[in-house]
Amino acid sequence: METITIQIDAEIRRLLQKQAQTRGISLNELIAELLRQHACEDWPDSVRHLVGSWGDDFPEPDDLRRLLEVESPRESP
Repeated sequence: METITIQIDAEIRRLLQKQAQTRGISLNELIAELLRQHACEDWPDSVRHLVGSWGDDFPEPDDLRRLLEVESPRESP
């Protein structure tokens, strides 16, 4: 495993430490996890689990486009 040194302000460290403590992991583990999430080129599980979740009731692309063509009511001058 590689070691890097970063500089962060006290407030960011406090927030990260609090989050790590809440999750029951070390500050190093939390930061490594956050870096992994942001450096990853794959879709996160939270997005991949959405595939197919709408079923048959999700509108077709053409229906969505038609909704964009409707103008909003305008105020009279």
